[in-house]
Amino acid sequence: SLLARKDLTGTPAVLAQEIASRLPPSIPRSNLKRLAGLPVDEASGTQAQTFLAALVAGVVKEVDKIIKGLPKAVQDEIRKAVGDAIEAGVLAVVAQAMSDSKLDDDSKNQIKSIVGAAIKQHPSQSSFDNRQGTEGSPDARDRPPPVPPTQPEQPPITDEQKFKGPEIKTPDGPPPNPKPPEKPDKP
Repeated sequence: SLLARKDLTGTPAVLAQEIASRLPPSIPRSNLKRLAGLPVDEASGTQAQTFLAALVAGVVKEVDKIIKGLPKAVQDEIRKAVGDAIEAGVLAVVAQAMSDSKLDDDSKNQIKSIVGAAIKQHPSQSSFDNRQGTEGSPDARDRPPPVPPTQPEQPPITDEQKFKGPEIKTPDGPPPNPKPPEKPDKP
């Protein structure tokens, strides 16, 4: 098969060229009609879910194969424990990844908490309260009034403190008009 070949470089452009070179110059209309007539199975439960729920859903299918011979009550307990085990495993991987870092323990604990919250967060939820202060929203908050910057009280400037520069004498009246350059005589 094309994907099993070892001589492809792995770049998307090379793969696309290889695939395009194998396509026929035209596709018969009967093939397109047959393709359009194939039934489509709509995926159920395709709603967005948390990262943790997606991991659990994938693992539970495999766990169900292993525990199918156990009593129903035991199976239910095992399925419930899968989520906790996966969460603990993800957090253990994060902790292990940070074990040799120069971070202090408080920073490591904060990072673990952030990761723990992130894997449980539903994709439709914002991680920030971006609704606060939005105009026209029921969640809008009144903005506080602006506070002008205050400057310290300055005593008035006396004549002695004023800067005095050198006096410059200027001629009275408008400046003289410059004379146009003289034209040289032509020989």
